[in-house]
Amino acid sequence: MNDNNSNYSLKENNVSLTGDNFEVWYTIIYDALYMNKLNIYIDKDVLKELEEKNSNSDELENAKIENKKARLFILNSIGSDIIKDVIKLESAYSLIKYLKGEYGESETYMLYWDKKIADLKAKTIKDIPKILTKLDNIFENMKKSKFPISDKEKSKYAYNTFPPGFRSKFEFNVNE
Repeated sequence: MNDNNSNYSLKENNVSLTGDNFEVWYTIIYDALYMNKLNIYIDKDVLKELEEKNSNSDELENAKIENKKARLFILNSIGSDIIKDVIKLESAYSLIKYLKGEYGESETYMLYWDKKIADLKAKTIKDIPKILTKLDNIFENMKKSKFPISDKEKSKYAYNTFPPGFRSKFEFNVNE
């Protein structure tokens, strides 16, 4: 059972899935569920596994309650236009699986990363290390999210973050 010190309210962060912010939303949801020891209910279909193992009724009932808690965390953090599409899904696992398919692993998701990269621009030479660190973090998140890009593409993105006066110091051949 969870103690009161580990309870975490999603409303404290005002996080809400709008459709184009899946990565940020999912990270916050996962962390909140983890802090409340509920992440297992989105990592795998616990209820289905317990039903298949013919678990005792107390164990299954406790799992159903914990699943409902995880499900409520998720439902309380998505917009009403999205809720109508998922309200009938009973397990937190199937809810997350649907949302990942709809918002996480789609063109919208790739556009999210593209916008994040496009927003990174160093204004001065001193900004470059900080910008490159952020860019590296984005590339790592893209890789984890199964959206890896080639080293050539990474180089192009890095080059485009440089201040205009700094770019002239580099020669960049697109055909290489």
